[in-house]
Amino acid sequence: MSSLKIAFVFLCVCVVFTWAGSQALHKLPADLGLLSFMSKSRVNLQANPDQSIECFNYYIPKINDIAQTYSTELTQCSEISEKAHKAAEDATLEQRITLAHAVNASCEVLNKCQESATVPDVFECYINEGSQQAKVLYGVSTNATMQLSDLVEALRRIKSEEAVCSTQAKVKYEQDSAAAYADLNNCILGYSNVPTTTEPPTTAAIPTASDSNTESSDVMPEEDLYEFQRKLNQLILARQLKID
Repeated sequence: MSSLKIAFVFLCVCVVFTWAGSQALHKLPADLGLLSFMSKSRVNLQANPDQSIECFNYYIPKINDIAQTYSTELTQCSEISEKAHKAAEDATLEQRITLAHAVNASCEVLNKCQESATVPDVFECYINEGSQQAKVLYGVSTNATMQLSDLVEALRRIKSEEAVCSTQAKVKYEQDSAAAYADLNNCILGYSNVPTTTEPPTTAAIPTASDSNTESSDVMPEEDLYEFQRKLNQLILARQLKID
């Protein structure tokens, strides 16, 4: 029966991963810590599967909450950066309008050369005004270069601040996850009891092996496992329908 109970533990974790997979955690780092943890804790899982199931049932939602918080914080970092980026570009609107007016004015002056009284006057106009407007356009180029340099520096600082924000969120996520895995390990090893809370669980409670075994004394282990899998499929389907 110990192999059946171990199957219960792994099926419970599959439910957790299915539920977590429905969350928007696209930016989470690749992390197989739980599967690695289970592989290393195989002996303890076999020794006391009922206790292990209770430990998973309590700590896995907490681990998922930590991951969800990390995802939310990453999103906030990105949104703040995007707003700052847009604000920095919007702040250059007046400068861009000034440059556009200067360019349009120069072009207008040169276009009026066509209206000169005589053909020689047309050429004289282009010679004189062309030289003068070249100075204006050079000034436009110089000002645009300086303004672009300022904008690039502002955007660089914004990107740097986003990187700092994301790094801080990652460090917090790794620290909180490590603490949660340590608590889960201590619970499975029997060093600590499963904490009790007065609040309703964040996910549907996962039935223990003993609960399933007491449903019918005439049910064979294989049938018991099949029935548990059927209930798990119903739980997964209900969760997906709720999300949709």
